[in-house]
Amino acid sequence: RRGVQAGQRIASVKTLTIADGLRTPLGDYTWAVISQPDYVCGLYAVSEQNISDAMKLVLERTKCFVEPSAVVGLATVLYNEDFRAMVQREAGDEGWNVGVVFSGGNTTIEAITKIFAHVPEAKAERHEGVVGRDASSQVENVAG
Repeated sequence: RRGVQAGQRIASVKTLTIADGLRTPLGDYTWAVISQPDYVCGLYAVSEQNISDAMKLVLERTKCFVEPSAVVGLATVLYNEDFRAMVQREAGDEGWNVGVVFSGGNTTIEAITKIFAHVPEAKAERHEGVVGRDASSQVENVAG
């Protein structure tokens, strides 16, 4: 989204997020599609809280174990007001059937429990990007 707003592909990403699967920059081919207004009608963002709320909903309602990146689409549908306004504007009274695909399974029980932990140590580890079983930092600047 920042790249489209800036008019150029972002080649290096330094964002800390629980949705670590989305923390990498877009590749050249993906950028070629995403950057074309004729192909993409909007790009939407959600908060970390929106992502964890969507994860909790999926875990509680479907009993599916999903990683944070996998529920970003659901979080967008549920919580992004710009997306919801676009659907209302474009779909009108007839509405749309919207499908959300949960993909990816690159997480562990330990990582997910840290997301939902309300203890200061777990929050501090999460903020620092510490999600490895050996307590090592798993977050790094990923070049594209």
